[in-house]
Amino acid sequence: MPVASGKDCSASPLYLDSASLKACLSDEEIYEIVSQTLREMNSTNVVKGPKAGFGFDINGDHLHMGSVCGAVLSSSAAGIKWFTVADRNLSRSLPRVPATVLVCDAETGMLQGVLNGTQLTSERTAAMAVAAASACCRRSMKKAAVVGAGAIGSALVKFLALTQPVDHIAVASLRESSARQACDAVGLALRLGLTLTPTADVSRAVRDADVVFTSTGVSKDTDVVSSEWLKKGAVVCTLGTRREVDTKLLSDAWIVVDDADGIRLRRGDFREGGVGWNRIVGDIGSVMSGQLPLPPDDKKINVVLIGTGMLDVALGARAIVNARRKGLGIQLERQ
Repeated sequence: MPVASGKDCSASPLYLDSASLKACLSDEEIYEIVSQTLREMNSTNVVKGPKAGFGFDINGDHLHMGSVCGAVLSSSAAGIKWFTVADRNLSRSLPRVPATVLVCDAETGMLQGVLNGTQLTSERTAAMAVAAASACCRRSMKKAAVVGAGAIGSALVKFLALTQPVDHIAVASLRESSARQACDAVGLALRLGLTLTPTADVSRAVRDADVVFTSTGVSKDTDVVSSEWLKKGAVVCTLGTRREVDTKLLSDAWIVVDDADGIRLRRGDFREGGVGWNRIVGDIGSVMSGQLPLPPDDKKINVVLIGTGMLDVALGARAIVNARRKGLGIQLERQ
């Protein structure tokens, strides 16, 4: 179902902080919008804009700043997200990846809203991963593993519990206390009978999983998950900007992505000469729309996602519509 625009080009643009966004977008809406946009990502309804970015050193810290953009024409929305990857922010009690989203009317280019995209990025990333992994499953998703217990890891557990027929989720983190906190934050009430198991042992967490998600935030390529730990036909969905699986998995797996050019830009193992070079068989939009058939049941699948701006635009457009209906947000002066 297309996302309703409900636009009013004469209205003042809105600023939505994280609390307003939470009030304007339910978990169910986030998953619905992300899933629908991914299914349409290769259609004329969705425009995938380019990625851009640069890095620099300041006060002994290396930062990456970048942008993703796109348009969703069923919402008459176009926009851009500006983000920064600042690893030292964690020690400052600040978000590691702060982000801001600007949404404009696609017909006029007039600004519709400015959104605090930091928490929304975690939510859309998790929803994207669960929707993509679900489309790649060739058997019922009963057991899942989440490696990484940060904001995205917690959101992954939530969307798995809300949308998938899982009965067990293992949450792995180097600090078991972090994994336990991620489980507690979700709440067992989301699904009656669902078992959540926190652990510091990644191999134990992934060994019996039908689907494995990695979102660890490692700063360099790391064999977080080894291919030999996985059962036949497992789906592994990686969300890091660095490699989180061993090179054997990349060499053997059937690989689908959300943005091949963006992944080659950010991941050295997918550039020419890297272990993942020429290993990508297609994009997740083709899988979700039924255009790309899945491989045999015993073949491992690696879903490599780094995010696309069209998802931020689609979610931002719906949030602005809902905010206007609910009288939420701060009105900005129209220039």
